Amino acid sequence: MHSDALPGAFRRLSDDEQDATEIYYAEGELIPGLLRTEDYARALIRIARSASVETTPDDIEPRVQFRLDRQELVTREEPPQMWFVIGEAALRRPMGRWDILHEQLLQLLDGIERHPHVVIQVAPLAIVDHPLLGGSLEILRFGDQAPDIVHQPTFTGGGVYAIEDHDIAECTRARQAACRGARPGRIACVHRAARGGDRPRAAEQPLGPWFTSSYSGGNNNSCVEARFTARGTDVRDSKAPHHGHLGFTTAQWTSFLPTVHHSRDPRG
Repeated sequence: MHSDALPGAFRRLSDDEQDATEIYYAEGELIPGLLRTEDYARALIRIARSASVETTPDDIEPRVQFRLDRQELVTREEPPQMWFVIGEAALRRPMGRWDILHEQLLQLLDGIERHPHVVIQVAPLAIVDHPLLGGSLEILRFGDQAPDIVHQPTFTGGGVYAIEDHDIAECTRARQAACRGARPGRIACVHRAARGGDRPRAAEQPLGPWFTSSYSGGNNNSCVEARFTARGTDVRDSKAPHHGHLGFTTAQWTSFLPTVHHSRDPRG
């Protein structure tokens, strides 16, 4: 069971993945959701949700847990066959900090060695003309039990589905085009990236915007500001921002919240 804070499309996707016998996933810019580490998933969700006026720190963790629950599909008995095509850009883009990406790459390599039903191919940056540049899609097949479906993630929700035969055929051709230049042997670039050979000079992503915290005083006496980071949450006094800020890890912030009074939405 997944939190009601999540769009229903997320829960539908998880149910469909559980029933699938084959999953084909193509992702050009990010590590696919079924392969993400907890820290990578959390950092990505923080960055994506930082633009939402409705997001609170408590809104992040149900989404992280949902993604971790989905990954039981990889390790369960009699899992589906899985083919992933990942753009080389995803292996180079740090999600908040370099160590988060490094841990993610090590998990990819571990998954390749431990799970023979998981095939990972890397589409090199040199491929400039395939139709999935900048996008992603997931094709789910159910054998003789149900027709194939295609899921495409969206920025604001769980994604959209294609169920018409001509749409599925088009998406299948797009994935095949992405596969043509990607081979399992190119996984060597994952090893290279994990060793730090592709480590960018500037590993830190831009930090999210500051917003007024719900733990500020009332009567327009708001003085506490917070912002999401890949590591956790930063807090500062808005009346003296030049004095710096306090940084909380996710665990520290979660422990801290019950000790203060939640008076209103932090985006309010």
